[in-house]
Amino acid sequence: MKTVRQQEMEAQLRAEIAQRGLRIEQHGKAVRVVGVGVDVMASRLTYITVRDLEPISTPAGGAA
Repeated sequence: MKTVRQQEMEAQLRAEIAQRGLRIEQHGKAVRVVGVGVDVMASRLTYITVRDLEPISTPAGGAA
């Protein structure tokens, strides 16, 4: 069962994910947040931070 604090943190994270146009996918017991430049997987959504949602850019014209 989630604590009130965990519920608040998850609600804030879900709002940030929606604001950034990202999506949440369930993968078995893990959760994945994906979007342009973002691909994060964790066992719980609350383990993901806002900083994890920052897009990663690759060098122009090539793969990282």
